[in-house]
Amino acid sequence: MKNPFKEYRRMKNLIEYYKDNMELMMRCKKYAELGLLLFSNVKKGDIVYLIGSQLKYYNELHICCVDKIEFLGNNDARIVVRDITNPDFMGKTHMIKNSSFGKYFFTEQTAANIALKKLDEQK
Repeated sequence: MKNPFKEYRRMKNLIEYYKDNMELMMRCKKYAELGLLLFSNVKKGDIVYLIGSQLKYYNELHICCVDKIEFLGNNDARIVVRDITNPDFMGKTHMIKNSSFGKYFFTEQTAANIALKKLDEQK
C-alpha cells in the first residue's frame, strides 16, 4: 500500500514543476507562436483566397493576408485576415476558423476558383 503523504507530496511536486514550466513557455513568444502554428493551416503574413466567411459565401474571390491566429480550443484556431482584393474591400477584416480550411478559404488560387465555380453551379 502506498503512503498517502508521500503520494500527495510527489503529486504536488509534479504539479508545481509543470506549472512553473508552462508559465515559462507562455512567456516565451516563440513557443506560443509554435503552438498556434500546430493548430493552423496558415501562418501570419500568408496570402489566402477567401470564398466565404462565417456562414456566408461571396460572389467573387477575395485575396487576403493573414493578420492574426488565435487558439480557440478543441484543436481549432480563429484566423483574422485582412482583405487586399481591390480598393472597395481594402483593409476589411474577416474572421474564419481553421476548421473551415477547404470550405471557406484556400492557400491555392486554383482550388479556390474551382470551389467558387461549384458554388455558382449549385445556385
